[in-house]
Amino acid sequence: MSQRDLAKEVGLEYYTFVSQLEAGRGRVPPGQYEAFARALNVPLREFVKTLMRFYDPLTYYALFESEDGAAGNDNAPHAANAAHEPAEQPEMAELAARLARLEDLLAKKSPK
Repeated sequence: MSQRDLAKEVGLEYYTFVSQLEAGRGRVPPGQYEAFARALNVPLREFVKTLMRFYDPLTYYALFESEDGAAGNDNAPHAANAAHEPAEQPEMAELAARLARLEDLLAKKSPK
C-alpha cells in the first residue's frame, strides 16, 4: 500500500502526512484511529494499544501490563523499565510485525 493509497483510504488530504507519521514527526489523530485501523485491517483496540505502547509507554504499562498480574508484584518490572522492555503478548507481536512491514513498504515508496 502506498502512502497515497493509505492517505486516500483514511480520508487525508495530503499523503505527506503518512510520511510524517512514518518518520515519527507526527501522531495519528484520535479522530482517525478507526479509519487507520480499518485501512490497515487491524482491530481498533489492538491498533490503539499499539499506538499507546509507542506514544506513551508508561501509561501503556500501567493500563495493560498490570492486567497480567504485574501490578503490586515485587518481581514485576518497574514502569520505567517496562517502557524500554515491554512484555509482548502474541497478538501484540503480530500487530507490531504487521506495522513494521507496513513501515518498510511505505519507506521504500517514499522519495529520498
